[in-house]
Amino acid sequence: MQTLPAAPPPASLSLQAPLASPVPRRGLWSDAFGRLRKNPAAMTGLVVIVALALTAIFADRIAPYDYARQFVGGPSEAPTRAFPFGTDSLGRDQLSRVIYGSRISLSVGFLVQLMVLAIGVPLGALAGYAGGRVDGLIMRFTDVMYAFPDLLFVILLLAVLGRSEVNVFLAIGVVAWPTMARLVRAQFLALKNEEYVLAARVSGASGWRIVTRHLLPNASGPIIVAVTLGIPSAILTEAILAFLGLGAPPPLPSWGSLVNDALDSIFTVPLLAIFPSLAVSVTMLAFVFLGDGLRDALDPRASSR
Repeated sequence: MQTLPAAPPPASLSLQAPLASPVPRRGLWSDAFGRLRKNPAAMTGLVVIVALALTAIFADRIAPYDYARQFVGGPSEAPTRAFPFGTDSLGRDQLSRVIYGSRISLSVGFLVQLMVLAIGVPLGALAGYAGGRVDGLIMRFTDVMYAFPDLLFVILLLAVLGRSEVNVFLAIGVVAWPTMARLVRAQFLALKNEEYVLAARVSGASGWRIVTRHLLPNASGPIIVAVTLGIPSAILTEAILAFLGLGAPPPLPSWGSLVNDALDSIFTVPLLAIFPSLAVSVTMLAFVFLGDGLRDALDPRASSR
């Protein structure tokens, strides 16, 4: 009697059936950037900031004239085809001076935040992680610095240090770091009792490793947002100082000094004051939009909404 061959196993039971490929998981920063791209206001602010940064870097190629060049017979003129923003009281092209003024305003904004990070983050991290007397000592010093009126303290420092570009950003940075120190301390106090930090401490990890590998990366979101929102604050402070005559020495243009120079002709040619004021306003608005977008994008709860 001839036996029939065994039927092949169904495809669903075959050991050779291909396994479903795992879905790749996106990281925190990839998810944050994806949420940021969906925020039109934040992306608009980012585009404006990039354009302003490029304008500041290539100001000598973009500006139609040198910022210090004077044109005979053209003081405080209204906008024309040759001078789209008009000319100031000394006959200098206002458009060129606004373009060159972006260098000082943006550089002060970014350099101040670098100084804030260099001072505020280490002090806040040390206070939040160490606690006890170290925390009390650092925070009492921070409270003393925080108690001074910002603008008045900056003016006092400039009166002592003298008037220069470097002294302007140093004075603003000395005043601005306490806010960052408080923020970092609060983040560390909230994170240092988390389970992953306790596990790292039990496993024998050093304090430096815990701070740099666990606490600081998890506190980076609020720090990034604070830096982004701190840049327009520094720009506005520099513009106020320049308007008061305490900014960069002439003939270097700054948006605040351009508004001050236009006061003499504010009723005859008001556009001379409006253009640099708009430059300050647009820059601050762009950073605020980006900062708000980063706050929403870096919020861990945003993925569950």
